[in-house]
Amino acid sequence: MLELVEQLVLEKQEGDWWDFKQKHHSNLIDLLHDVLCMANIIYNGDRFIIFGVNDDYEIVGLKEGDVRYTQADILNFLRTKSFANHNIPKVKVDSIFINGKELDILTISNESSKPYFLTKDEAKKGTIVRAGVVYSRLGDSNTPKDSSANPYEIEAMWRQRFGLDKKASDRFIDVLVDYKNWKYD
Repeated sequence: MLELVEQLVLEKQEGDWWDFKQKHHSNLIDLLHDVLCMANIIYNGDRFIIFGVNDDYEIVGLKEGDVRYTQADILNFLRTKSFANHNIPKVKVDSIFINGKELDILTISNESSKPYFLTKDEAKKGTIVRAGVVYSRLGDSNTPKDSSANPYEIEAMWRQRFGLDKKASDRFIDVLVDYKNWKYD
């Protein structure tokens, strides 16, 4: 993880699957939006929000007294939200030290259960994440909160969810492995 973060900082840019924040979110609705955007991207790997890097791509670390959320805090927050089919993105939080400065890494796991979206609006301090809207990320930019991901991205998410992009032999293996859902007659 340490080497990956150092490499991403050296690139001096953000990308589809990584984002830098100087501090943790002061408004958790903004965190929810970021998690939804990251969870929905079409990328075969985990996604990262790295806290402790400023807008100039300098590692500044998190300061004592800064608001910091633990993995339990974030999971508890996400569990209270009305995700469609109770399909909540899988996340974890790790802390690392680089040059004596502490950073928090929020990892959003790559899952095939995209798209993630809410069934009820979530709002706080004038910020709204809307129900029924699929958010995503393109390059270093999240879908704005008052917009939706483009239809081609959303179609790709559903195709991935249902395995429609896989070869027939790979889909067959998925069915074989999922024996708990077999129906016997």
